Amino acid sequence: MHYHCEVYLPDYSRAGLEKQVEAAMEPFRETFTPDFEEKVGGFWDWWVIGGRWGHAGNVTPVKSAENKTCHTLIIDGIAYLTERWNGDCYMPTGFDGKAKAKLAELGITEGFLVTVDYHC
Repeated sequence: MHYHCEVYLPDYSRAGLEKQVEAAMEPFRETFTPDFEEKVGGFWDWWVIGGRWGHAGNVTPVKSAENKTCHTLIIDGIAYLTERWNGDCYMPTGFDGKAKAKLAELGITEGFLVTVDYHC
């Protein structure tokens, strides 16, 4: 399945955007036991900036992100997901997908959100 993710960056450069997003996404790459029988971490196996959700632009200043909603929001090494797989089914997490509201709750009012399409 494809999921809509927003990656928070305090600052960015167009030339280095891919590397910045890669660094933010990497801790959440799917990992498995050596025999590939069991998933032991992460939630993505492939991602691209924009993808299915890039039609509105891939980089949005936090100040302009009023209506940004997403399945996953990554901020400073923490992933906020609207739901998580518990081994049997998806369970709600308490994150409602409202990116700007979560940033405000954390006291973040500056920076940028980068739209990412990831697959798992």
